[in-house]
Amino acid sequence: MKLSTRVLLTALSAGTLALAGVPTPPAAAQEGSPGDPLAGFQLPVESPPHDYDAGPDAEGFESLASRVSYAIGMNIGAGLVRDFDEMDAELDAGGLVSGIEEATAGEETRLDEAQVQSTLQAFQRQMAEQQMAAAAAAAEANRVEAEAFFARNAGEEGVTTTDSGLQYSLETRGDGEVAQEGQTVTLQYRGTLLDGTEFDSSYGGPEPASFPVGAVIPGFNEALLLLPVGSKGTIWIPADLAYGDTPPRGSVIEPGSPLVFDLEILGLEGEADPAAETEARDAAAGAAAAGGTPDPGAGDEAEETLNAEHRDVTAP
Repeated sequence: MKLSTRVLLTALSAGTLALAGVPTPPAAAQEGSPGDPLAGFQLPVESPPHDYDAGPDAEGFESLASRVSYAIGMNIGAGLVRDFDEMDAELDAGGLVSGIEEATAGEETRLDEAQVQSTLQAFQRQMAEQQMAAAAAAAEANRVEAEAFFARNAGEEGVTTTDSGLQYSLETRGDGEVAQEGQTVTLQYRGTLLDGTEFDSSYGGPEPASFPVGAVIPGFNEALLLLPVGSKGTIWIPADLAYGDTPPRGSVIEPGSPLVFDLEILGLEGEADPAAETEARDAAAGAAAAGGTPDPGAGDEAEETLNAEHRDVTAP
């Protein structure tokens, strides 16, 4: 079967050309504006350009079209190799070239459009299953390491372990007020993994961070409700009080990873909300009675706020 023009145009869309490193014309040129269709569109030009009427260029290309096509294919191929390596998937270059040759020549292809879609969907399922298996293995390894760390850390001088499993150690205990539900805490913080890899920090921002109580991950929230203004120290948050086995996409945080934060509590804003405090206390008591843990995704809203207002980083 011959693939439709629509499929071929989709395959050679601006996104594909961008992958190949080909610049696209400005919007006005793409929309067919009057005047010079390439006004404002600059391409690097050989100086002097090769005269293909006189023969092949130094690399053996007999036309500019041949040279451009090769360059696009080379860039697309390099990009695909990189992507498949990242997915730990196998790329059959022979099959890739065969598919391109048949489609661009208008020949009968071995797969019709429905088969193409089902093949790619099967590949996506395979990759998803592979990623899930890798995530589960990483989570198990991280939890084993974390269990040993928290057991060891609990015996360190100055370390306090709460009923939830949160651990903290204070360099300075402040003499200010302790945050309550309904208030916003201003603080400086640096977040790392157990191995010291930093995934977030407020210290590089234009001002300290501010988080409403209840809008961050459970372990971080518990610390906000424990440490008075003026306190400075370190907290260690078990995975079940952080992001569990579903860390933020694109983060260096792995499934099952505990988190470490160095904190400085600088101030409070807003009035305490007794009703919200009672509700939160009752919810925590209910979760404890059920043997459960708070939802590790509770920090998503705070993450989005921090990303928008401060930095493109992962908020606690």
